[in-house]
Amino acid sequence: MFGNLIRLLDYRELIAQMVIRDLKVKYKGSALGFLWSFLHPAFMLGLYYVLFTLIAPDFRKDIPNYGVFLIAGMWPWMSFSSTLGKSAPLFILSADLIKKAYFPREILPIVATLGEFINLLIGLALVFILMIILGYQPSVSILLIFPLIIAQILLTLSFTLILSLLDVFYRDTEQILNWILTVWFFGSPVIYSLGRIIIALDKYPIIKGIYFANPFAWLIPAYRLSFLGAQSSDTSVIMSNTIVLVAIIAIPVNLILFLICYAIFKRHEYTMVEEV
Repeated sequence: MFGNLIRLLDYRELIAQMVIRDLKVKYKGSALGFLWSFLHPAFMLGLYYVLFTLIAPDFRKDIPNYGVFLIAGMWPWMSFSSTLGKSAPLFILSADLIKKAYFPREILPIVATLGEFINLLIGLALVFILMIILGYQPSVSILLIFPLIIAQILLTLSFTLILSLLDVFYRDTEQILNWILTVWFFGSPVIYSLGRIIIALDKYPIIKGIYFANPFAWLIPAYRLSFLGAQSSDTSVIMSNTIVLVAIIAIPVNLILFLICYAIFKRHEYTMVEEV
């Protein structure tokens, strides 16, 4: 398995060319081009901000800086969900390519993940610039962004490998995934604070345990802490030191998850090519 991973370095130029090609094809002939990557997140941010500021202000009464709160949590989630949504049909759509030419099949999920990763980096940079414009002063907690990005890449790639493999054998994967992502979104503290869900689930320890098994229940508050520091609404519920620890532990945990998913993928790689 580790030999296969090392061998991927020989294909680094191919991976880079495929990422660039996908980005060019995605926006070719589009009037707004690359801006489309940010219009959907911006629309969702605006929708939730209006909904919970003007229509249901009680929902966000414990979050004084709700606009920045939304941006810091929404962008990582949108990147993750968008990658997963594109990953399921990868091999079905590329059936002719993988039957005619040999290359490590995991390159396709890697390319899909890296393409969205570029959008995530640009989005996080825009979040940082916006916060500076709004008067927020970054603290040392901003350094957390680096282990968080690495952890999210490993997590996303793990799911991408498995979903793209599953869809070859079970074509309903794409449809089921849409439902799962909807539940997963509302099961993560993207549009609400962590404190609200902790209070709500305090009497239901089993459900609370299931909720916090969700990696984004920790990653999103950690992203907010990295941008907002002590001003993050989530730090009043879970100590900042705990979130920092989670951000650091997330890398080895997600690395182990990635290695498991990669081993499963390589085990079924040749059978998958025959099934496509």
